[in-house]
Amino acid sequence: MLMPHGVLFRSGAEGEIRKKIVEADLLEAVIGLPKKIFFGSDTLGVILIFSKSKPEERREKVLFVDASREYEAGTKKNRLRDEDIAKIVETYRQFMEVDGYSKVVTLDEIAKHYYNLIIARYLPTASDEEVIDWTELQDELEGVRSERSS
Repeated sequence: MLMPHGVLFRSGAEGEIRKKIVEADLLEAVIGLPKKIFFGSDTLGVILIFSKSKPEERREKVLFVDASREYEAGTKKNRLRDEDIAKIVETYRQFMEVDGYSKVVTLDEIAKHYYNLIIARYLPTASDEEVIDWTELQDELEGVRSERSS
C-alpha cells in the first residue's frame, strides 16, 4: 500500500489503527521512498506491506527499509532506477538487514516506541529526520491538546 509519510507517526485515530495493525502482526515491511517521487509534490511516500500469513521467520518482526537516498534526481520529479527497485525488492524478499539501509525490528521494540513507525527511529541514518512537515506536526499537537481537554 502506498501512503503519505504521515501515517507512520500521526496520533489520534491513525495511531490507534497503527497500534492494532502492529499488535495483530499484519505489518511486514515499511519502505521509505525518496522525496519528489510524485510529480508536483514534495510529500514523502512510504510503501507498507501487509500480510495475514507471514512466514514463521518473519512473525513478530517488521522490516524497515530506507530507500530514500538511492534515486535518479530530476528537476520536477525524482525517479527510482531499475537498480534501486531491484535493491528494494531483494532486501524485502531476503528480509535482510543492510547497514544504514534496512533493519528487522521486533514488535516489542515498536511497542516501546508507542507504535511510531518513523524509519529514522529504527535506522538512525534514515533521511526521515531531515524532513519536518510543520503542518502535520501542528495537526498532531492540536489533536493531543483536544484529547487532553476532553
